[in-house]
Amino acid sequence: MNQKIPAVIVVDTNILFGALWRGRNAQRLIQLWRDGKVRFAVTPKILDEYRLILAKVPRGRQFLEEVREVLEDRERTPLHHLQEIAKLIPEDPSDDVFPACAKAAGAWCIVSNDRHVRETEALTGIPVLSPAQALERIGDDG
Repeated sequence: MNQKIPAVIVVDTNILFGALWRGRNAQRLIQLWRDGKVRFAVTPKILDEYRLILAKVPRGRQFLEEVREVLEDRERTPLHHLQEIAKLIPEDPSDDVFPACAKAAGAWCIVSNDRHVRETEALTGIPVLSPAQALERIGDDG
């Protein structure tokens, strides 16, 4: 049986936040994650940021409960402990964790709308895509 291995990507917290409120493409990425078609690689810091965002949203919506469940599933959300984090984003050093996680996880891209994170592509060689670009490369037609 030839089973396709899910793509490993790193998703900036701004994408998760956007999916919760308005972003159709970001919501589709979350659905692919929930369905096991992509994996969101995280570090303890990224995981804490995701949990902080989710804690601010009222419970009860099925979508949110599923996201909370997937977040704790290490198969769909592999956890990476970083030995060191390169200082690539002097304007916002807290965002250095995204390219570091992508490198540690062997992720094929970072999904972010943050200009500073997007600028790390030239330094790391790891593509930084918008949700729409990521969906296009994944081959998801929604």
